Amino acid sequence: MSVTLGMCPDCASILANGDSTGIPDDQHETVTTALADTETRWHRDGYHIAYDGEDMGFSWNKCDGCHRPLGGDRIKFVALKR
Repeated sequence: MSVTLGMCPDCASILANGDSTGIPDDQHETVTTALADTETRWHRDGYHIAYDGEDMGFSWNKCDGCHRPLGGDRIKFVALKR
């Protein structure tokens, strides 16, 4: 079983590359903390988050990683049941 997740470019960069250098200083802690909480929740429920890489286009929906209510591009990730 898998669940599709739409991640903002900031979360996608962290998850795919471990790189958080592009996140503005005033948002860095908020984004990284929220994303870590999201990862913990999925892992606790028996899922692994994997990079799909498909461009999902522009969305006004909250990012599924950091939950910021900002419109923008979304990159597809999937939560795979272990």
